[in-house]
Amino acid sequence: MQFVVLGNPANRRCTLFCAAVEAAGLPPPRVVSWAEHLRGGDALERALSPGAVLRIESPGEDAEVERLLLLRGVDAEDPEGLGTQLSARTLAELRDTRGRIRAPRQWYLGFSRALAELGERIGERRVLTPPATIVELFDKARSQRRLEEAGVPVPEILPASPRSFAGLRAALETASWGRVFVKLRYGSSASGVVALAVHGERCVATTSAELVRGESGVELYNSLRVRRYTDPADVGAVLDALCAEGVHVERWVPKASLGGPFDLRVLAVGGVPRHAVVRVGRTTLTNLHLGNARGDLGRLQARLGEAGWERLRETVAAAAGVYADALHLGVDVAVAQGFKRCFVLELNAFGDLLPGLEVDGRDTYAAEVAAALERF
Repeated sequence: MQFVVLGNPANRRCTLFCAAVEAAGLPPPRVVSWAEHLRGGDALERALSPGAVLRIESPGEDAEVERLLLLRGVDAEDPEGLGTQLSARTLAELRDTRGRIRAPRQWYLGFSRALAELGERIGERRVLTPPATIVELFDKARSQRRLEEAGVPVPEILPASPRSFAGLRAALETASWGRVFVKLRYGSSASGVVALAVHGERCVATTSAELVRGESGVELYNSLRVRRYTDPADVGAVLDALCAEGVHVERWVPKASLGGPFDLRVLAVGGVPRHAVVRVGRTTLTNLHLGNARGDLGRLQARLGEAGWERLRETVAAAAGVYADALHLGVDVAVAQGFKRCFVLELNAFGDLLPGLEVDGRDTYAAEVAAALERF
């Protein structure tokens, strides 16, 4: 089997997958860079020999690729009329401001356009996860609604996306919700996620987004430090900026604790839950890159009991079944206080970067290679 990878070649996602392919005794994958592809090159078509299998990897962590995807989003049709619009001229002069949350709606429109074009170009060729499926998985509102319709347990979802902090507060008052998670509809890696608690006129926003008031107005930056905003002006500025780009709002599920609130990232491969990481938070935001710790999976399994652990696995499998054409899927799961119920918090098309984690002697990438050999 010949794998072709569309990704950022120096990124460890690419290098780890390529290493797993070679460790399986297969030919080294042909790697085509996102940057070259987005500039209009034909390297992908040349790499896709008959019978090859394409892996579409994350375009993240590359400033030039971000700029090229934002360019694809210029003048893209947007029936919702959301978000900051950066012109081609502005993007040509764009500085690499590390961590800046910059026009996520426009980025998503550009990414969607690039994947739609990719789908047309590859036709019926074999692919680990189809471009259209990746587009849907990157839309939290759309993918969570689809899980809800399929009967997969998810937190309660606010029916409509508010366009401002004032609109959000009004919606929460109507729903009688005091605590919610506000997520950028097209964000990832906790970018722009806010745990919001509202008590009358008092609001507390816990987030990894850093608020900066610059010459051009409010700017938000991804940070490794979780912040707590209590000043009404600061809370309003953060939420106004996020809501303008499109947000997904869900009711806050109080998480069970194992020395701190926790949730899990579970990787389903070929529809089967395989690798799992317990993420124990110092705050309610549990992403490991924010300085949180990997918890003891065995301790959690013992606390849930055999039946409870099986329910959690069944929930993950049900979520993966909704997107059965995705060879692998990262599923974030919360266990509610009391350890009796679990909820799928979100899905991740590129949720397999779990370094050092092995099940039956295979890391996540080795498991995916084995599943691809079975599927194709």
